[in-house]
Amino acid sequence: MFGAVVGHLVIDYVLSKGRVRRGLGGAVAYAGLAARRYGVDTVAVSKVGADMPDEYILFLARNGVDTSCVVRVSDSVSTSFMLKYLEKGGRELRVLGVCEPIMPSDLPECLGEADFIHVGPVIREVSSRVLERIKELSNGLLSLDLQGFIRRQEGDRIAYMVDEEVLKAVKQANVVHGDLDEAVTVTGEREPWRAALKLVNKGADIALVTLGKRGAYLAYNGRAYFIPAAKPRRVMDETGAGDVFTVIFDASYIENGSILEAAAAASAASSFLVEEEGLSGLVGKNELKKRIDEVLLGIKRMV
Repeated sequence: MFGAVVGHLVIDYVLSKGRVRRGLGGAVAYAGLAARRYGVDTVAVSKVGADMPDEYILFLARNGVDTSCVVRVSDSVSTSFMLKYLEKGGRELRVLGVCEPIMPSDLPECLGEADFIHVGPVIREVSSRVLERIKELSNGLLSLDLQGFIRRQEGDRIAYMVDEEVLKAVKQANVVHGDLDEAVTVTGEREPWRAALKLVNKGADIALVTLGKRGAYLAYNGRAYFIPAAKPRRVMDETGAGDVFTVIFDASYIENGSILEAAAAASAASSFLVEEEGLSGLVGKNELKKRIDEVLLGIKRMV
């Protein structure tokens, strides 16, 4: 299986328990490595600035992700964030820098061979024109994360905005993922399974709405399901859980053709991720099986 991940690689500064940890972030990092650990040959399509540490790109390459389509822009900074996790849950996010956007001309021809392409922008670096070009190149499954389509920068803060670009993006995707806040922003529906159904009504084939430890909701073909959260041994760092959820859904669905099993695999993979800081919690396909079976037992149809 061959997959691609598209979006900005990010320098994350994570403030947690009184200390700051710098690390590699962004959907391209989390989804790319998760797909590779699952056994997918994976290419990363990204742009970074001159300040991106060489060791971050080498880390991806040494872990099997093809980084030949990561472009370093010498006169730009990398996209970077300060993330502060709050004691009562949730997080505060500050924008430290934004790299130049990904353009249709940046997309490699090898995307035409991809079984799936996951588009995970972090702050509007991917436009609907880029998605159109992806659809021209590839017949593979196209998934996207709402996060980077609805975000806009206000000073060093993030606000959400839904415009025609967002709605175009949803219509072009086979699989759309968002957390509850993101799904509510796009649909206006606070009930998560109804929000998932509305995303399908807006044009997606499959919608995934995640709620962290409260599980997730899946909608397709007029049906909606509750997907329980697999239970981690501990929770150390929830960064990237949605990215891992979506890309493992893609890979499992391509592999097995079962939407519910794919959702269970996604839940299992994200539960391992949160057990460690950063990218350390990613595991291989074989380690997921027990948790997949537990999740499958708890799936409930809503409508």
